[in-house]
Amino acid sequence: RPARDLLLQTLPISINQHTYSYGFLIHPRDEADVVTKYPFFKKLPKSIIRFFTRWYWPIVVTKVTGLKNIKNGKSIDGFIISIPLITTQILNNRPLAIKRIRSAVTLAKGMGIKIIGLGALTASVTRGGEDLIDIPDIWITTGHAYTGFNVTQNLFSLEETLSISKNDDVIAVVGAAG
Repeated sequence: RPARDLLLQTLPISINQHTYSYGFLIHPRDEADVVTKYPFFKKLPKSIIRFFTRWYWPIVVTKVTGLKNIKNGKSIDGFIISIPLITTQILNNRPLAIKRIRSAVTLAKGMGIKIIGLGALTASVTRGGEDLIDIPDIWITTGHAYTGFNVTQNLFSLEETLSISKNDDVIAVVGAAG
């Protein structure tokens, strides 16, 4: 499969006649996550793992099945796609991270995916997907709006639970990277 994934990123082809509803883009947090996917790295130094993740291309991790459309009961299948870069590599080399993310989106298109969600740091490093808007024929979402909605709802709930007055108290929300 990795060879197929590389071809889909480098050639202007699509191998799937099937259209998949969605894909979700992830990345390993650290070297331990890479070892989980590739156990043969377990005995190697972290520098070798980082070299591998620096030069490896995005891959399809798994197909997601079992989700159903609540309106019509039809299956909604998708894929999880991973860029190989670990968190520190993404944060320390934004241009490379964007290049890998763009390749992953191209891979998704080749798999017949019509909408892709940017997970983990892929949303932040692409400025909420703005660095990807020139890629045609695929919808990109980040989940930021959903996060904002949840934070707001939690604040309203806390306000009520703790009897905080909107007019008298100041509340700050502190986040990181996203």
